[in-house]
Amino acid sequence: KKIVPKSPETVERIKGAVSCNFMLNSLATEQLKDVILAMEERNVRAGDTIIKQGDEGDYFYVIDSGEFDVFTRQNDPPTVPVFHYTNGGTFGELALMYNSPRAATVMAVTDGALWALDRDTFRQIVVTANKARSELNQTFLAGMDLMANLTRLEMATIADALQPVTFHKGDVIIAQGDADYASFHFYILIDGTCDFVAAAAVIGSVGAVGYFGEKVRICTS
Repeated sequence: KKIVPKSPETVERIKGAVSCNFMLNSLATEQLKDVILAMEERNVRAGDTIIKQGDEGDYFYVIDSGEFDVFTRQNDPPTVPVFHYTNGGTFGELALMYNSPRAATVMAVTDGALWALDRDTFRQIVVTANKARSELNQTFLAGMDLMANLTRLEMATIADALQPVTFHKGDVIIAQGDADYASFHFYILIDGTCDFVAAAAVIGSVGAVGYFGEKVRICTS
């Protein structure tokens, strides 16, 4: 197992940086630890090309410091970035996940530092874990009447999109009357119990493998 020594502070900083990455935020604690410990530090200078569109993917990157621009050949003109990293972020995972060429070019705008995870370690830990999670999610979905008419591809697409979220007793997950539709999600309960509440009265509940969110409700868990 590849290990590049890091201070506890560095480990926590990287953990925070990858917390919003959809492929890493669902890893088990030990899997995420292995991923972070395997990362190598890369110092970059302004103007350096980190990845180039069309090239084979060899590393997944976590931004520790610095600013980076993302370009694609579809740009008109090609000198206009389609995205700009200013406060951390991650990039490079899709080419490793799907064995496809790089979809964009990333260049350093300022001097900075990156953490790089090699292709083999990424696929061994991250891809394997996400495949197992997707298969487990599909098992849950297959037992739901709501999903009965979906094709296998549609089922797999939803399974890949599901992300684990933890709530504590008393948390309000969906608030009655909330008009912020952008914040609404569809939930499948893996463990625990949620109550549906209206006018301060419990009108129903749902347990493991139950679901909610297709309608506006109040739920406390």
